[in-house]
Order: sequence, then structure tokens, then C-alpha cells
Amino acid sequence: TCIVVLLPVLDFFCSSRSSCKPFRFTFIAVGKSAGYAIACALGWDSPGCKRNNDTRYDDLLLPKYTTKWFHAGLYDCFEDSAYYMFIVRNPLDRAISAFNYEKPLDNDWERMKRKHGKEYYHYRKELYLDCFDTIEQLAQDGLAKQNGKDRTLCEHRAETAIDGSGRFGNQLFFNFQWHLEAVPKGARIMTIRTEHLVEDWNSAEYIVGDGKNKEALGKNQTFIPHTNVNTYTAEKNKEVSDESSVLLCERLCNEIQVYKHILKVSINLSEDQVQQSIDELAVSCPIEAESTSCNTPLPDITDKLFAKRGYDEGARLDSFTGEIVVGRSHM
Repeated sequence: TCIVVLLPVLDFFCSSRSSCKPFRFTFIAVGKSAGYAIACALGWDSPGCKRNNDTRYDDLLLPKYTTKWFHAGLYDCFEDSAYYMFIVRNPLDRAISAFNYEKPLDNDWERMKRKHGKEYYHYRKELYLDCFDTIEQLAQDGLAKQNGKDRTLCEHRAETAIDGSGRFGNQLFFNFQWHLEAVPKGARIMTIRTEHLVEDWNSAEYIVGDGKNKEALGKNQTFIPHTNVNTYTAEKNKEVSDESSVLLCERLCNEIQVYKHILKVSINLSEDQVQQSIDELAVSCPIEAESTSCNTPLPDITDKLFAKRGYDEGARLDSFTGEIVVGRSHM
């Protein structure tokens, strides 16, 4: 989701750049991370938004200056945005939510095909109908090591679905790595964490407002309403066993490292806030939360960026360096 913001209070930022005016602010909504909740708060016409004052904050700076977004394959933002703001979530929780979200309402696959078309249906059929009905089944039958045995097609699909290198829908495919590598090298990043929406919205407003308001949403504001919530997946299918969590975390290792990187470079998050999110992650993925490397290399998504981001020769110009940059620019 791209937020374009004109920020006259940030003149100090232009001292090292000649292309800073007008200021532009880009909001990046990674799927299943409460992006629609923030979109509603910004006043956008997004799924589940209520047209009343308890879900939107028109008098604040972020809604005032928001005009565009970057989400999944939609990238219509300026390449020289002053700031890029991510909406992120615990990677394991996001992966479980993403897996369940792609399945059709009432498991009606024929209705999905009629509504969205054969290509949309085909991507999902390969993972769900042909291989795994639940995320627990995917972990146990698709990610568990089978010593001495060649990996089956479904096992390969499980691995590539979780790490985002294979496409079986949109939510897992357009992951943290995708969104980070799609923005220009050297981008200044702010972050809103799903688990701390109000706290992080306020910190972003504080920076945008030149340090004038630490509680932009109000002293008594404790939550931002969630929207577009999956209410049709059975609760038992949203849960995974401890053993499956270990398997999923291991396959999500690179994605977890990207997630931690986004947190650490976010200028609106303190060291304590970053550590808070890593500690929260460690409850479910202790090894990956602590480690700084993985058993498998970070996927090379250069071709994926070319095919899906919507590059053209002008749009690929990195205004920070003057170079044409495609992928693998931030880690």
C-alpha cells in the first residue's frame, strides 16, 4: 500500500537530496498484516471499512497526505518517496493466516473458479486441492524431513509456498522479502506492527509532524479496529501443533530474517520496541528469532520482481544512487 505524503515539515531531509520536493510518503501493506485496518483508518474504501468516525482519523497527518499504495503486485508509487512505511506481522502468524485466507468460502472451489477465473483457481488448486487441506497437514506431510527419500511434488510445493518462491496464491507469494526488495535501495523505512498498531501509528505521526504529537490517536485510544478478518476458516484449522510450528519456522527462516531487518532499520521504532517484537517472535520461533543466518540461501527474486512489480525503464531508476536497481538491494 503506497502512501504519498507532502511533508513541508521535513525540510532537513532534503539537505542530501536534490529530488526531495514535493515530499512523498509510501505505505507498504504486506498481506495478512492488518493492512486493511490501516487503510480503513486512513479513510480508504477498503474491504470491511465502516463509514463512521470510529474507524478513520481524517484529522491526522497520515490520512491527510495519503493518496497511493503498494500491495502485492500493485506498485504505483514514486521511486523517490521520502519514507516507506511497512505494515508487518509475526511471520509465523502471517503465514498461517495467509494459507487459510486463500481457500474459498465454504470450500466452494467451483464458485471460486467462476468468480475469479481459471488462472486464479489453478494457482490455488495445486497447493490446496492437490496436496494439503490445512496448514497442519502442509507442515507434517510437506515439510517434515524424509531421510533418504526424494522430495515429492507436493513436498516441493509446500517448501516453495512457505518461503514465497512458488506461487499458489498471492498472500504467501508477495511476502516481506518481495515488498522490501521492490522498494528503492537506501529507502528510509518506518513500520507499523500488527501487534502494536496504535503505538506505531503514533510514532509515525510523531515523525511526520516534526515531533509535535506523541499521542496523535488520543490518550485513551488503545486499538485500531481490524477489518477483512477471516471468519470462515474453522478455528481448529488456524492452529498448528508445536512440532508443526518448528517445521514452519525453519522454512520461514529467511523471511524471519527479512522481518527482523525491517524492524531494525525502522526509524520510528526504538531498540526496545524492536527487541519486544523479536521476543514475541521467539515464543513461537525461538531458533530463528535468535539466529542471523539460515540453512538455505535467501531466494533470488530478480525474475519475480521483473515479472510482477510493474517495472519500466524509468520506474527502475533508483533516485538515491542514480542506478538502475532490480532486487536484492537491502539485505
